[in-house]
Amino acid sequence: MTDVAIECLRSCPQLECVVISDTGVTTTGLNQLKELLQLKDLCLRGKNVTDDWLELLAKNGQLQRMRSLDLWQSRVTDAGLAFLKLSPCLDMLTISNTT
Repeated sequence: MTDVAIECLRSCPQLECVVISDTGVTTTGLNQLKELLQLKDLCLRGKNVTDDWLELLAKNGQLQRMRSLDLWQSRVTDAGLAFLKLSPCLDMLTISNTT
């Protein structure tokens, strides 16, 4: 999956859950998800997932709607996790195998 494929998801505004796992998606593609106003469950897996991704989600207001977030095998650090304070609805968080 690439940023172009993520852009296609914008035509599915009813999506509530998206899994992005070990893909070529960048923050440019991730930014396209801001159009998905029903998105509440997000799985971001892989080494390309960094603090920048959480910062972007925070700036877009997406963390405020998140119910669950999976950061398996990401490179998110304590600094990135600080953005989760903007997630009042978050009731499930998975962080494992991070570097």
